[in-house]
Amino acid sequence: MKPQSKYLIPALPGVEITTANSQGDALAYWMSETAATVPNNQTYPAQELINRINGHNYPYSYAVIAHPYGAHPWSDWNATGFCGMELLSQETVVKPDTISRWFTLLRSGLSSTMSSGRFMVGIGTSDCHNFQAPGFAGFTWAYATSYSSTNRAAIWDAIKSGRVSASGRKDLGYFTVNGAVQGSVLNVTPGSSLQFKLVQTPVTGRKCTKITVFNKDQVAVYTVTNPSTSVIYWNTIAPSTDGFYVVKFEFTKTDGSDLSEVWANPVFINVP
Repeated sequence: MKPQSKYLIPALPGVEITTANSQGDALAYWMSETAATVPNNQTYPAQELINRINGHNYPYSYAVIAHPYGAHPWSDWNATGFCGMELLSQETVVKPDTISRWFTLLRSGLSSTMSSGRFMVGIGTSDCHNFQAPGFAGFTWAYATSYSSTNRAAIWDAIKSGRVSASGRKDLGYFTVNGAVQGSVLNVTPGSSLQFKLVQTPVTGRKCTKITVFNKDQVAVYTVTNPSTSVIYWNTIAPSTDGFYVVKFEFTKTDGSDLSEVWANPVFINVP
């Protein structure tokens, strides 16, 4: 593919599939690139579509809910088996309903996450249906533990594992807790020290105006405005029960216009 051969950037072809009966759209990731067909559009109810996506290139392929509160909103929240959902879909700021749903799903799956490491990963996309003309809002930064221009598997795995941040305008924000990266389950003892490393890197001509750390109840537990350095450290005490932390970064142009958000996926706290 041209981007991969010319720019040495892995090209990861996927597909967006609409459910039957207007139950929403799902993104199919890490599909078999040599298969003659993919699950049919507008054919399967939500749960069956998720099952077919996950089974298409098992155990690699996985389903992500597209624009859950946008065009073709997702309606079957009893369906299981999806690995993520779009927080940003051709957007720069996440809808409140989307964030509330995301936190609810993260909390409801907490016990499973502690044992399996899997959770509802939040991503961003431009919702562009034209490969040659990508959109201008909605992106995903991925942290791959290994990388090459042809190693698509490393990027697919980074997304599935939650080592990603969803960004509206390509600004980058990410964090670690005691060195554990996003998507990790950190084992701690109650009352022990947690050190957060919050990193913000705006696109040229933009600036970070606010960083907020949320706990599992979507309560802001730390906020810094107009950070003067690219790296901020914050120390707190480990909770007494299992939980997680999510970080939101807010960016604007240097004149204060064009607000855009970055949502960094959770670091989970396992308290024995």
